[in-house]
Amino acid sequence: MDLKEQLKMRGFKSEYQKAHLNLYHTVYGMLYQEKQFFSNYDLTSNQYNVLRILRGQSGKPVSIKEIRSRMLDRGSDVGRIVVRLEKKGLVEKMICEHDRRAMDIIISEKGLKILADIGDILSKEIMQSGVRKLTKEQAQQLNALLDIIRE
Repeated sequence: MDLKEQLKMRGFKSEYQKAHLNLYHTVYGMLYQEKQFFSNYDLTSNQYNVLRILRGQSGKPVSIKEIRSRMLDRGSDVGRIVVRLEKKGLVEKMICEHDRRAMDIIISEKGLKILADIGDILSKEIMQSGVRKLTKEQAQQLNALLDIIRE
């Protein structure tokens, strides 16, 4: 369906407005799909993002500040996310060796297991569902255009 029809608009003021709304509409559609998917695992996409960041540390503890700097959603409250993940037994908190006032976070075995369970399904069903309709060249072009927009 055409974007104009989906948004029930008569038209757009410019191609730039249309592109902006098109990106916004597409992202929210993808986020909705992710939300539905992660609810099956009692997770949010931000919790999943934190777990992936921690898994990438290969067992090395990391601060909340470092996690925050690597989040996809920079506005998320990482402290609260970590508390929720800790209650679920997916992460462990420990006092930072270098700064006794700070906490370091590490992923638990249970956290690693849930990532393994989710991994293959997510990459096939959600993350690639919309973009898989593109050719490799179109995906490269889209990536280049999105890089320009973010600069």
